[in-house]
Amino acid sequence: MPSSLQLAFHHQNRDLSSIQPDTYKGLYRIHRYWGRKPPNVVRAYIEAYSNPGDLVLDPFVGSGVTVIESVVTGRRAIGVDINPLSILLTRTSISGADLVNVEEAFQRLKRSLAPAIDDYYATICPVCGSQATITHTIWQDSTPQEIWCRCQLCNTRKAVKEPSEEDLRRAMPSLPTKRELWLPDVRLIPNSRISAKPGMTVRDLFDPRNLIVLGRIYEAINKIDDALTREHLLLAFTAAVPQASRLVFVIRRRGNNRGAKKRSPTEVGSWVIGFWCPEEHFEVNAWACFERRVKKLLRGKRELFSRMSHGIMAEGNPAQVINGSATHAAVVGSAESIHWLPDESVAYIFTDPPHGDRQPYLELSAIWNAWLDSDVAFEDEIVVSDAPSRNKDEDEYFTRLRNALSEMRRVLKPNGKLTFAFNSLNNETWLQLTRLFSELGFALTQADTISYSAGSVVQDNRQKGLTNDLLITWEKTDDKFSVTSMTPTSIPEQAKRDLVCAFTGTRQGARISEILSATLRRGLAEQCLYDIDEIIEFINTYFTPDGLLWHPKRL
Repeated sequence: MPSSLQLAFHHQNRDLSSIQPDTYKGLYRIHRYWGRKPPNVVRAYIEAYSNPGDLVLDPFVGSGVTVIESVVTGRRAIGVDINPLSILLTRTSISGADLVNVEEAFQRLKRSLAPAIDDYYATICPVCGSQATITHTIWQDSTPQEIWCRCQLCNTRKAVKEPSEEDLRRAMPSLPTKRELWLPDVRLIPNSRISAKPGMTVRDLFDPRNLIVLGRIYEAINKIDDALTREHLLLAFTAAVPQASRLVFVIRRRGNNRGAKKRSPTEVGSWVIGFWCPEEHFEVNAWACFERRVKKLLRGKRELFSRMSHGIMAEGNPAQVINGSATHAAVVGSAESIHWLPDESVAYIFTDPPHGDRQPYLELSAIWNAWLDSDVAFEDEIVVSDAPSRNKDEDEYFTRLRNALSEMRRVLKPNGKLTFAFNSLNNETWLQLTRLFSELGFALTQADTISYSAGSVVQDNRQKGLTNDLLITWEKTDDKFSVTSMTPTSIPEQAKRDLVCAFTGTRQGARISEILSATLRRGLAEQCLYDIDEIIEFINTYFTPDGLLWHPKRL
């Protein structure tokens, strides 16, 4: 007779891990955000585990992929996130704004700001001596050292020059008073991991000229009456902010030329993560950064509209989405506090919560939320942070995550599915997550991987993360059981042999998700929690990749 633990695991072999992730394009290239999942993969999960018209939930909505793809496929969707920037990004990406109005508002804004902005970036062309526009300035030790400029008169796209006295004056203006111009002055939370030093503010991330120009753009956007138009330009603005900051490093490559080292052309880097301001950095023309993002936004929205075959896209509040009078909603809030969602109202959940201490999302988002002048509930974030002042440790993380998962189970329909993205090699994290799901009444149904590389399950030991994300799907059941006595263990040799034999001679090979799912279920059914490192080593040792399929080796 199978144990109750064995009966708690349900298996549905859906062909999901064979999907090749698309590159990010169109709408998904407008704004930087961390941990964004490939939209075609998310879409496939939504289509596999829900039906058109169903309600889909993502309580850690992040960049909004779940909401966008749910609406595109004819579902209703609600996204929740503690991060105000996430909600702006989600709402604006999927809203049905009149793009002609957005473009016209941008052109009016451009005409009104042009005289002042042109003056900030004016210089003399070193080729023809006429007025040119500064596109990039290289700073070193708090002083401009090199200017790149564009001249329309002599059609020079990039002329390089040393700054003149007038150039230095323009690059280092005095900051206006608060009454003259609002500028963000939010203090960053000290965290050495993301190079946020004590006493550091958001203003410190910008050179004075770009800080003022960004302030002028932000001020003009906020004077726009139409809310949808204003939000679209605000999104383009926040998308431009990092590339207009001091976080853009200088790339200087060296190559060989007849045995002697020769410096190749200098290249422009980009903001990656954290708040390290290199001594040598670029100041990129802030208006040019903003204009490029507006154009990307308009192109991305047009591409999205072309995918909306059913033509229905109506934003509302959560109550309207629940009763069917709106297609989607995105709200600022905690995954622990979705009490406004009725019991058993959600058909499917796809979510990608913070993975322990992988990324302190709210701390990193300060560069955007400070400009949006948003109130941020740092105390409610479900995360592990290295910032000493936050007291965000693993105990609090798992307590809050348990609360959130309990709420997710409450709102799921009977036998509803929850797909949980997982990216960590930390066995304690893996153990805790398995305990939470099992004790709350979830049964593992399938484990898949998103293959970002050529079919190899590889680990990043330094960050305790997986190169391949695990997408683990759980089903809401009436069975609850405790796995508190489990500890991560090695895979027994007999289990390895049984698993290899199970895949020997079946079809032409097995997908990675099938091997992974079978290995996880084998351990859980025997009340064993296999060590994550061991699972990865087992697959790489006992199976050989061949495209999307893996073949068992001879024992």
